[in-house]
Amino acid sequence: MVTEKNQLRVSLLIETAKQLSLAELFQLVQALLEILQARFMKVSATNDEVTETLNQIYSTESSALDPVWVKLQQQALGDEAW
Repeated sequence: MVTEKNQLRVSLLIETAKQLSLAELFQLVQALLEILQARFMKVSATNDEVTETLNQIYSTESSALDPVWVKLQQQALGDEAW
């Protein structure tokens, strides 16, 4: 949500950025990206965590395709040799 307070912050940031050298501006952009990533992006799960989660799911759920989808896929492919 864009508020007057946030608009003012952006305006001040832009005015400050106009006074910076290219190197300083680059450093500012890098710092902003790091802040945004830390705040809004979660670190992705490790392979082991993903495997563990999938193992938990498939310990109670079937991984078999729905028979209706299997039939439709077979009809769509026909007798093609792979």
